[in-house]
Amino acid sequence: MGRKAPGGRHLERDGGAQGCGKGRQERTVARTGWNGAYNWGSAQCLPPQQESALKALGTEGLFLFSSLDTDGDMYISPEEFKPIAEKLTGSTPAASYEEEELIPDPTEETLTIEARFQPLLPETMTKSKDGFLGVSRDTGAESVPHRIHAEFQLSEPPDFPFWFSPGQFTGHIILSKDATHVRDFRLFVPNHRSLNVDMEWLYGASEGSSMEVDIGYVPQMELEAMGPSVPSVILDEDGNVIDSRQPSGEPLQFVFEEIRWQQELSWEEAARHLEVAMYPFKKVTYLPFTEAFDRAKAENKLVHSILLWGALDDQSCSGRTLRETVLESSPILALLNESFISTWSLVKELEDLQSNQENPSHRQLAGLHLEKYSFPVEMMICLPNGTVVHHINANYFLDITSMKPEDVENNVFSFSSTFEDPSTATYMQFLKEGLRRGLPHLHP
Repeated sequence: MGRKAPGGRHLERDGGAQGCGKGRQERTVARTGWNGAYNWGSAQCLPPQQESALKALGTEGLFLFSSLDTDGDMYISPEEFKPIAEKLTGSTPAASYEEEELIPDPTEETLTIEARFQPLLPETMTKSKDGFLGVSRDTGAESVPHRIHAEFQLSEPPDFPFWFSPGQFTGHIILSKDATHVRDFRLFVPNHRSLNVDMEWLYGASEGSSMEVDIGYVPQMELEAMGPSVPSVILDEDGNVIDSRQPSGEPLQFVFEEIRWQQELSWEEAARHLEVAMYPFKKVTYLPFTEAFDRAKAENKLVHSILLWGALDDQSCSGRTLRETVLESSPILALLNESFISTWSLVKELEDLQSNQENPSHRQLAGLHLEKYSFPVEMMICLPNGTVVHHINANYFLDITSMKPEDVENNVFSFSSTFEDPSTATYMQFLKEGLRRGLPHLHP
């Protein structure tokens, strides 16, 4: 699936290091005219009627018109205009359903959850300025830290669908072992990095319309229980239903016994278990950018650094092929753990670091990286002082791994017969070449 990148660049590989490939390969990014018959944005000649429309409406106006003119007859019928009319008037029929009257169940409990959301910050977007896993702790109750990957789709074609994909949801739930009582619950999108949400949308009304993709920052998106769950129906010792409110009108207060944990993991350790379960490439420790170079100096090692548009360890598009293939392969994991200090960074974070006047050494490190960066992902081997001794772009990496061995001209990235997977072989060659170039510069 192709995607439009910042600055008008296009990403044309399906499922590549820069593409999400979220099971929606039927969507296309190439801007096409009526029913994809031709590209009216190109230099080719148009029929007189379309050429006249292009002159009258302009490129963007004609593009919008064509997205509504689904049968390509150069007229917008009432049926074709209906989705727009419904949006403008708000007259879309609401879905009808019948409420089922439920009989109170004395074994059920009610949990009240508060939703908190702060809107996306538009200035964090790069272009448009205008699953479940858990780790439990064993006791009479279970405290389960969790990490969930989810995608929200707003509307279906022809109603201009929009996809909103937070990098991850994390949090915890504390519940009784028989799952009949919830003591605490929280689910939230982490906001400690500068970007934490992917967005995609169609410009037209049909599934074949042009699609745009961007990333941005949401300050707050969370659900949190307002208190423990309480019985939906309160019974006395004889099994009779008791009013849930006192004579004064105040609700009955429940007293919950204290939980005494028999086994416990720290939040950091539990989160680490979840990360490795979601992404096996995290069997290698990826340190924060400046910390990685401090560690490299202390251990006299080279730095394996990945610089990318979106996050490497969440549902961002960037780096998907890397994290799901070569970075989790056993030979690569072994070599990285043995010979390198690893880190990954967002381009935006290094741009912010480069503009920070307070720490010249950090500014220099960021600048050396950004000099070598090309969209969407750049892999680098660096000396502890930040000097880049070797680097390869994700697009070039994919080109190399898709070629036949005899067609590869640069022997620096030639295939090795040791590995069956060309991607693993090529990345291994990249790392070894980095070692060959960098090791002589390390202190003996």
